[in-house]
Amino acid sequence: MLGLTGYSDMRDVLKAISEGDKKAKLAYDMYAYRIKKYIGSYAAVLNGLDAIVFTAGIGENDNLIREKACTNMEFLGLELDTRKNNERSKGLREINKEGSAVKILVIPTNEELEIVRQCFELLAEVNV
Repeated sequence: MLGLTGYSDMRDVLKAISEGDKKAKLAYDMYAYRIKKYIGSYAAVLNGLDAIVFTAGIGENDNLIREKACTNMEFLGLELDTRKNNERSKGLREINKEGSAVKILVIPTNEELEIVRQCFELLAEVNV
């Protein structure tokens, strides 16, 4: 993002897109395309998919990225429910259509808690 738009925060990229910045739009579309490419690659390596998980800041909060990443992926069993995808929620949620062969999940993270846990473990090892 930074190299193409000058921004490292997706919120700034989205603001630039809303202001008509074509480089920001291109970078955003490229970002979604790369996610889609990785889904396809992993599906090939794993011989199929059970679930796709969107998490962290962008995965939890950006419904358009999730939509772009899942569009035209029905051949892999991905069927995104647009209404569910557009709903905001703090908890874990399933955003695939009923009967979809592959689950599409949004799972909240707590990065700060994970950082504290890893620091605690590191400090515990040092004090042994």
